[in-house]
Amino acid sequence: MHIMAASIFDDTIRLDKKQRVMHESKAELLSLKEDLTRGKATISASRTKLPELANTLAFYMELREFVRDVISCFNEKMLKIEYMSKRSIILYRERADTLMARRRADVGDMADEAAGPASSGENTMGPKAMEARKRRKADREARCARRRRQMKPNEAYDKRIEATIGVSSPCEGVSSDDEEPQAVIAKRAADFGDIKRDAEHLFDDVVEEYCSIPAILRRFREWRERAVRSYGQAYIPLCLPQLLAPLISLQILTWNPLEANCPSFDEYAWFGCLLDYFADLQQVEDLEGDASEEGDAQRKVLLTLATSPEHELAVIPLVIEKVLLPRLTGLFSLLSLTYNWEI
Repeated sequence: MHIMAASIFDDTIRLDKKQRVMHESKAELLSLKEDLTRGKATISASRTKLPELANTLAFYMELREFVRDVISCFNEKMLKIEYMSKRSIILYRERADTLMARRRADVGDMADEAAGPASSGENTMGPKAMEARKRRKADREARCARRRRQMKPNEAYDKRIEATIGVSSPCEGVSSDDEEPQAVIAKRAADFGDIKRDAEHLFDDVVEEYCSIPAILRRFREWRERAVRSYGQAYIPLCLPQLLAPLISLQILTWNPLEANCPSFDEYAWFGCLLDYFADLQQVEDLEGDASEEGDAQRKVLLTLATSPEHELAVIPLVIEKVLLPRLTGLFSLLSLTYNWEI
């Protein structure tokens, strides 16, 4: 009897173990069925998204090739762009050197005249030197006379300005040492005209899509509209100034803000193109009614692009820093002495 009870107990234990294993197997089977269902749903969703993903991949590959082609094109043209930029600086340098040489000679002549005949060294000067001094004096007096005639119609305006800002106008006939003969002015204008023509025809052998600021920005605008998150993660706004620098340099080859009637940098076409590019950030408002998770993510990225100083709004300051300031520094280093004195 005791043996039979022990046998029944062992059978009960084995039965419990088998039932436990069966329940675990059923739970595992149920979990696997759920995983299979989710896998089928994922496969179905992936197949549904496959055309879209393929289009996105094709878009990125096309954009990559476009950027590579633009960079390759600019690399071929950079030597010519740098040459034209240096040529324009050289023209200003030649003018500065000429005016400085004439200014030194005029100051020396006037110093000798002020010192008197005994100290001027006229007795030791040769006939050619004396003749050159007389020509310089006649030219200097003629420039002063012309400046007086030009200033007379503006006397009322000068007095009004003096009364308004408390700064007196220059003395009659001064600041005339920067005048040049019309032939020299015409020659320099012709040289600048040649530079402008060369710049206009530099990209004649290039498709407009690769050498036009609006066309290039149109590609990046499409990227921003299509995949704003990857656009923001790529820090494209920080790359645009460097990419567009050659085309912007072409537009400012003759830009010299130290001269009268020089257009401001915000009057050039590149500035307007970048402003139009910023205007598209108003898409943030268009997403206000989108309550989906995707719309919220896009809204956050666009807000970051619109407000972060490292993104869109920093493009123009970066262009000024990378393109305009180096040119302005070069111009100022050459022309500062020319505009520093008034005789």
